[in-house]
Amino acid sequence: MGRYLEVAAEIAGETVVARCAPEQALEARTMIDRGFGPLAGRKPGLAGAVVVFGWAAYRLERREGQLLVCEPDFDEDPRQFRPDVTASLRVVARQVGLVKMLGVKPDGCRFDDKIVADRAALRAREVVLHRTGLAKGGDSGWYMGRADAKGKPSAEELAGFMSCGLVRLGRERLLDVLALPVGYIARFDGDTLLGIADARNREVYSPKRARS
Repeated sequence: MGRYLEVAAEIAGETVVARCAPEQALEARTMIDRGFGPLAGRKPGLAGAVVVFGWAAYRLERREGQLLVCEPDFDEDPRQFRPDVTASLRVVARQVGLVKMLGVKPDGCRFDDKIVADRAALRAREVVLHRTGLAKGGDSGWYMGRADAKGKPSAEELAGFMSCGLVRLGRERLLDVLALPVGYIARFDGDTLLGIADARNREVYSPKRARS
């Protein structure tokens, strides 16, 4: 990988290390402290421990003589973990930043929670994401459709995939909105967030609003 920073913290006499971008040092330390800190008394030790912090899950693995924090491999196979937390911290930071900007309480989901989508939306440039419910039982509560859709797709036209699948689709920026509350709708043109409406269909974000 390219240039990274190693953020280290002592937990129960062991040094836990997270590799991330230099500007993510604070987020990495917070994730280690809040995620793995409570496991200080874990038996038989910290290696192999998995915690959920925000959208992502993290696992401690002994690699290269260190106890490293690993994130799911979103680019290849999220069932496997890699010794780097850059991508997950980037997503979590954007999600937190958006809900703070809007002044709303976050209703997050996990990287492995399912998004239901119109199959045609997977190839569309302009899409909408609609939060139809809370994350529950592996369902993220999000629906992804075409922005120009005239009606609801049939059951045969729907597909389900883990939310982290947006990374492999080249649509990582759509993950930014996944902590928005139930009823919210976000519209994208490619990677550009065009607008957000709340559960009462009131515009709460647009690029013009953000600049004012």
